Amino acid sequence: MSVRTVSQLIATSYTLTLAEFLDTYRDPMFIGVGILDAMLLKHKDTRHNTLSLGLEAVESGEGNATRHHLMGFVVRLAGPEAEWDRLAIGRTSENDIVIDDPAVSEFHAYIKRYDDGRFVLGDLGSTNGTQVNGAPLKAPQTHVLVDEDIVTLGRCSFQFFTPHALYDYLGLGE
Repeated sequence: MSVRTVSQLIATSYTLTLAEFLDTYRDPMFIGVGILDAMLLKHKDTRHNTLSLGLEAVESGEGNATRHHLMGFVVRLAGPEAEWDRLAIGRTSENDIVIDDPAVSEFHAYIKRYDDGRFVLGDLGSTNGTQVNGAPLKAPQTHVLVDEDIVTLGRCSFQFFTPHALYDYLGLGE
């Protein structure tokens, strides 16, 4: 089951029990919180496991308020069969998650998965830095991601969730 937005995730999961949800979604996710003055564009994948996100400024018309198309976008940090211990995030196609935003460095940050279940975020010396919950994360610092952490890369913000916490957070099964 492949979902791209929180709305799709809720629509396809509201009848699932917690056990069924955890069986379907085994890996943590980043949920798009928003982009400053930008719109999400989907670019053709350049590698098999690469997700490319692009930015384009848009105005919604009423009072020229900006629409945040990244809001609610689901980025799974691993697929059902994926075996990885480190995901690279940056602006170039050599990354596992590509964010086409000039405020994101070519090789901006990484997420490392440990056998004990921890997911650790690190900055790769990016120009504009990485923030976790509004606090700067400078290389070689790392941060163990916990549920509801907000990670900002350039102009893009994502909220980290493990599947169990996301199920509770979205009020599924109620």
